[in-house]
Amino acid sequence: TSLMDHFNNTYTLWRRLRITMTLISFIVAMWMTSLAVPCLSNSRKIYLARITAFGGSFNASGMVPAEDLAIEHINTRSILSGYKLAFTELQKINCDRTTAFNAFFSSFPFVNEVNSTNVIALVCCGCSVATEAVAEISHRWNISQIIGSVYTDALSDRTRFPSFFRVFPNTEGLAFGILSVIKYFNWTRVLFLTQQESLFIKASNDFKRRANGLNITATDYQFSSDQNNFRSIISTYFDTQLDYRVIVVNTYSDVARKILCEAKNKKHPKYVWIIYGWYTEEWWTSRASQGTVNCTDEEFLSLLDRALLVSSIPKSIEPDKATTSGFTANQIEQQYEERRINGGYYTFLASASQAAYDSIWAIALALNKTAAQLNTNGTGCENLSGTLNI
Repeated sequence: TSLMDHFNNTYTLWRRLRITMTLISFIVAMWMTSLAVPCLSNSRKIYLARITAFGGSFNASGMVPAEDLAIEHINTRSILSGYKLAFTELQKINCDRTTAFNAFFSSFPFVNEVNSTNVIALVCCGCSVATEAVAEISHRWNISQIIGSVYTDALSDRTRFPSFFRVFPNTEGLAFGILSVIKYFNWTRVLFLTQQESLFIKASNDFKRRANGLNITATDYQFSSDQNNFRSIISTYFDTQLDYRVIVVNTYSDVARKILCEAKNKKHPKYVWIIYGWYTEEWWTSRASQGTVNCTDEEFLSLLDRALLVSSIPKSIEPDKATTSGFTANQIEQQYEERRINGGYYTFLASASQAAYDSIWAIALALNKTAAQLNTNGTGCENLSGTLNI
């Protein structure tokens, strides 16, 4: 079996996953109608709060034009007749827990018993650390939270996160992809350099579980998110008796820059670096690092030559077929790119921007079903107040 055949088989599995992801939008919509949905009174606008990571460990600003595009398409279609979806003021945060909490309480005045704007759902937060923090408390106020793009498997726990939904595969799929490549090349030893965040801990644990019994030894070195000096890691695991040759950088991009800069002489063909493909497009450049690492762009390019990137399928499997919006996936992508470039937003993984677009449609479809049920009873959403349970 050739490497291409092997990847084609892997692609087929991912393609099935993508089809499943398309169905998730519908399932989410159905689930959301069974939750407590605050209904508007004397208003034709339905508001969504939005919190997005614009900095820190991860920049998810590329989700914003996709979400805005979805709102525009929804409001120009016959769906939600008589109503318009709108966002409240965008809350920009760093990818961390503290700023996420602050933004949550700013977005929902009724949490503090000052219900000035009736918000029916929260779109938050674009990175796993911030999303997990908010999702753990948002359900206490009957707030349905959805996001297009977060990987962490922890958010699949319905007990901890009962009102959280996403339109994106979790880390289990990434672990499967990494293991498939390692098995193909018959590599037997792999080193995970893992940042101590649930997203990455789950990924390494899942890999080790899958690798059990396959004659693959996986060493997982974990370190805190605030660690800055990685020289001791390089000296311990490289050019010693351990001398690992296959290394998975299981971190956010800002930490990956620091690790790779410290290991800039550990290159192909002696070493193989496996890196996540969902980082922003220029994550390794001096523009992104802003002086936090002492490596040139040329040094990074030399190290990243022949590195392996692991990500989900970046394209729809039927890019020329009309979607629920009336546009094809290719048309949506073209419109999205125009908005992203004109707005100066960071380049975002294609599959993640598509998921961000789909997440807003999931909310619209759920609300459309709710409105239809109300109209059957001779009432409309605008004639009700308080919390409506379907």
